[in-house]
Amino acid sequence: MTKEQWDISHKYEISVRNMNSSGWAKMSESEKIENLQSIEDWSAMKAGRLPAEVIAQELPEGYMGYQQDNTIVISQSLLDSPDFPEALDTLFHEGSHIQDWQAEFLSEVRENYTADELEARASPVPDSDKDWDGYWNHPAEREARTAGTAGVNQTMDNREQILEADKEFHFHGNQILETYDYLVLEDSSQGNQELSTTGIEENEQTSASAETESADTDAEAEALTEADI
Repeated sequence: MTKEQWDISHKYEISVRNMNSSGWAKMSESEKIENLQSIEDWSAMKAGRLPAEVIAQELPEGYMGYQQDNTIVISQSLLDSPDFPEALDTLFHEGSHIQDWQAEFLSEVRENYTADELEARASPVPDSDKDWDGYWNHPAEREARTAGTAGVNQTMDNREQILEADKEFHFHGNQILETYDYLVLEDSSQGNQELSTTGIEENEQTSASAETESADTDAEAEALTEADI
């Protein structure tokens, strides 16, 4: 795990901790977008695609969001609503459309599709106002709805896992609890090991410097004593 991947995962876990009714209610609009962006960044990393930019806009009633190129637009009404899972569902729903869009020009994303899947997802989506059934049953929309539900469930499952780990750190009196400067989810051990190794190397360097300074001081003291004699 690289430092960049560790940072993305760390921000994700902080944001997942915030995904609760109380935390959502206390956040400003910009903080909600920041947390949703962190979740999108992590999701993109796991899916092997480029992260999309997450923004908010006023949308007509009944519209939760949409995907435009590499941007996920979340309805302002979702940020104003206490129903944070709906905002998460929309984030993952549109993230699925982002992946379909990137598959058209990124080989590393396209390789996750069969030729038939790629053709079906890339086919024109009917206008929901003119052909609701065609829109609802389009392969890209079916997959996006599945991704939305699965994404919310995964986020809540990950949150439980993270909070359980936090309790363990608290139980053992770990002083880094306040900063949550650790990773909980799978594939995090390497990142923690890298950080721990860095700290150990720094401590070893400090200790070596201290020993050298101590040795120099002892030598100077011995020389001074011999001179006095």
